[in-house]
Amino acid sequence: MLPTPGAQCLGEVAARISLAPEEDGAAWDAELGLRAVIAGPEPLLAPGDSLLAIAPRELRLSALKPADDGDGVVLRLLNPTDREIAAVVRTGFRVGAAALLRLDETPLDVAPETSAREVRLPVPPHALRTIRLTREA
Repeated sequence: MLPTPGAQCLGEVAARISLAPEEDGAAWDAELGLRAVIAGPEPLLAPGDSLLAIAPRELRLSALKPADDGDGVVLRLLNPTDREIAAVVRTGFRVGAAALLRLDETPLDVAPETSAREVRLPVPPHALRTIRLTREA
């Protein structure tokens, strides 16, 4: 075990990871109940609040990471279905800005529909959509 002074999550964590086919709900079910606190002097979210909620259930979260330039977080949504899906991303924080990006994180000319804690966008069949979210200052 490595020393981790100031770590937020003390104790052991056991996990079992497996790959599941797109049509199998096991991967989605495995995500339920996972929570994290973004590191920093103060937690970004209140205890028990979710960072993100994605609907409808057919969508998959492909990635969630800090933006390459350090401004906000980047999430990728995958639509594994044969039809376009109207995605709704609800956040546990107030969204200051949302932008659609290419995979290399350069911005696209279109913007998703946003409100204080929600982002809406269409995701075509068998496609990925990359979104940068920045927190309201």
